[in-house]
Parts: sequence; C-alpha cells; structure tokens
Amino acid sequence: MPHIAYRCFFKFCAKKPHAVFLIIGLFFGMIFLITVPAFAGGDEAAHFNRIFQISQGHLFGEKIPGGKGTYLSEAMYKYEVGTSPSVFIKSIFTGSTINSAPLTTPMHFENTELYTPITYIPQIASMLIARLLDLSVPMAYYLARLSGFIAWLAICAYGIKKMRVFGWAA
Repeated sequence: MPHIAYRCFFKFCAKKPHAVFLIIGLFFGMIFLITVPAFAGGDEAAHFNRIFQISQGHLFGEKIPGGKGTYLSEAMYKYEVGTSPSVFIKSIFTGSTINSAPLTTPMHFENTELYTPITYIPQIASMLIARLLDLSVPMAYYLARLSGFIAWLAICAYGIKKMRVFGWAA
C-alpha cells in the first residue's frame, strides 16, 4: 500500500513542479522570515528606509546633511540602529507606531536611493497599509518583509508553471 502513495506523490511532483516549489518555498521562506533578525539582511535597513520614503510620495532621494536619504522618526531610527532582536520582537504589538513622531532624524541610504520604485511595489503596498492602520515599526517591517517574500514566491512559481520545456531542469 505505501508504494501506491509514493507513486501518487511522485506523479504529482512530476506534473506540478510549481506547486512543489510553492510548498517547499513557503516552508523554508517562513523559517527564514522568522529566524533571521530584523535588519540583518544585506542593506535591509536601507531598503526599508527607501520603501518608507516612497510610501510618503517621495520617488527620489531627498538632500539631507551629508548626502541623500530621508528623514525618519526617532522611533524608526532607534529600531534600526540600537535595538536588540529580542526587544524588536517584544515591541511588535506595543512599540512606537510608524506615524508616531515627526520625521526629524536624517538617515543616509545613497546605495538604494537610485532604485526604481517599481521594484518595491509589494513592500510599498504593505507600508501604505501599515501607515493607514498606524502599525508599530516592527509590525510594518515584518509586513514589508512578508509581502516581498510572497511576491517573489508567486513570480517564481508562475515562471515555473509557464515553462513549457525543461520543467524541473530549469
């Protein structure tokens, strides 16, 4: 009997590689989203700042003292440069909100300032939702991270599904 189940499973895998990719990608992606500390990814803080800036309607970097970037609230700055991962996690539901203070702290991110806003569409949408609901800075961060992951997963699965030749070899 078990060999019939295995045969069905492998037949499913062979016929629907995009579905297998979604299952495996969702599993490992969620582990990644949960276990990697906030702002630990390459230039993650700079990308988050760029997303926040675009969600305010600024498509291009602003001139700030010493270069280009944007102005953040003191709460956002505090989370990016001086908060331990455990404090960041604990403040998801109780931390300062994304709209809580005036934007007075300059933050440089010349490296991502040149990126087109098109690459940030899923994260911008999530940041607009976070600002509309006045979510905490950590909640807005994780919502942006999750939306980028879901967009990536959907685009890759769609590409695998539409691939007519090579299927699994691609």
